[in-house]
Amino acid sequence: MPEEFDESEEVIDISPEIGVLGTFRHLNYTIWGALAELVDNSIESFNTNKDRLGTDHVIVNIRFNKYEKTITILDNAAGIKGSDIPRAFRTAVRAPDGAQLSEFGMGMKTSCSWFANIWQVTTKAFDEDIERTIKFNIPRIIEEGRLNLDVSRKFDCPLDSHYTIVEIKNPFRFPKGATLTKIKRHLGSIFREFLRNKTLVLKINDENVFYDDPSILFAPNTRTNSEEKIKWKQEFDFDILGSSYNDKTQTSEEVTVNFRGFVGLLETMRVADCGFAMIRRGRVIEGSADQDTGYRPQEIFGSPGSHLYKRLFGEIHVTGLDVGHQKDKFVWAVIEEADFLQRLREMLREPGNLHILQQGAEYRKTEPSATPQEVAENEGLGILEDYANNVETNLSDMLSQDTSAESPSYDEIEDDLLITKKVVIRHLGNSWTVDMEMTHDEAHSNNLLEILDKEDDYHIGIRLSLSHPFVVRHLSGGKTALRPIWSMVAALAIAEISTKRLSQSPVEVRKNMNNILKSEVREEDA
Repeated sequence: MPEEFDESEEVIDISPEIGVLGTFRHLNYTIWGALAELVDNSIESFNTNKDRLGTDHVIVNIRFNKYEKTITILDNAAGIKGSDIPRAFRTAVRAPDGAQLSEFGMGMKTSCSWFANIWQVTTKAFDEDIERTIKFNIPRIIEEGRLNLDVSRKFDCPLDSHYTIVEIKNPFRFPKGATLTKIKRHLGSIFREFLRNKTLVLKINDENVFYDDPSILFAPNTRTNSEEKIKWKQEFDFDILGSSYNDKTQTSEEVTVNFRGFVGLLETMRVADCGFAMIRRGRVIEGSADQDTGYRPQEIFGSPGSHLYKRLFGEIHVTGLDVGHQKDKFVWAVIEEADFLQRLREMLREPGNLHILQQGAEYRKTEPSATPQEVAENEGLGILEDYANNVETNLSDMLSQDTSAESPSYDEIEDDLLITKKVVIRHLGNSWTVDMEMTHDEAHSNNLLEILDKEDDYHIGIRLSLSHPFVVRHLSGGKTALRPIWSMVAALAIAEISTKRLSQSPVEVRKNMNNILKSEVREEDA
């Protein structure tokens, strides 16, 4: 007869091994997603202590130093109190009840360890006179099996100072060129609510990050004969009932999930701006920015590439759904995602609401051609500005298409900052040679096109910035997507120089460019 099992006789240790720190570098973060974890902590610290801090906003500055190979995140939030240090630096120890953005107790450890093996945090809490620094060297921690870390302390600090500085050294992933521009765009989008209400001042390399709301379409209804223009934005607020399992009571409970926000149509079709931003607690979880991450369920948006797909956008605030610990996906557990999409589609079809899906599918924007008189009245810079705007509008659809499922991003095209290309174009009986530099260097991000001096009369140099916002928004197809731009910028440069040499009217720039683009553009080895 076997002895009765005694549960008290044997125990096992289920605490995580310190080696788990070494696995975080393999998480499926994006650079902006990992940085957002640290911004979350700054906002959480500020919101929890803002009544004591005496300020109405928190400043977060992210600095990338390519020479020292460091990423530094500085804030003027409340700092980490001495009593909170043990919890803050232990993995998966949840924040106190009521935490909004730092709820999992993992963000700082996972994101910093994803970036690098060596990182440190220096923090000074409000109303304390001690500055504390905690250093992580993950290979050494794992090798020595350390279960605790030393805290360096600096005493007699001003009581009213408060800050946290996270320094990441020799990161596995150091952003450059177009990626830096994408980081700005994504973080501005993720934290749009805090930027709008001015509780967050976010900087990258000491420059403010903003979020620009897309322009909403004002146009007549395609289903009526009326010429009256309508603002195509539909607000909504609805609940869906679901059920959740309560671990304590071991019963299912009814829960309410709320969805509120708006659905609208973009004034200008742009894949980088379309899609829904799914927001929780003021922070975008899905659909932060750019064409590769938008939340665009086919049940609502239809086929990729369609007019509706490229014009539909919106913001949806969600209350009652959990998110994954990386805060990049909702967990559709208490309700089905399909139920939400069905309810949203029904709402958009309800009597009295705008027929946004029909309008988005049927509307075609046409611009009247300029008359000769209008052209004459808009000589000079006005013509060039109009030309640039038209290029962006007319090329955006073509350039934002997925030209190849395996096309690399711009950061994958070249490791170096500079790509060179030589093209030859016939114009006015002469062969023009254009030496083109395509650069990821952030220092040139303000100018899409620069003309470089060359000695030969028909030999010019130009620089195309791959970190310019236009390129980042539209040219996602790698080298293939660059081909139309090679011709356009080379033709524009030749048109500008030849027009100036012949002392022609600025109107001739566009005419010369049109003629140049009729010629074959021949690529040669640089």
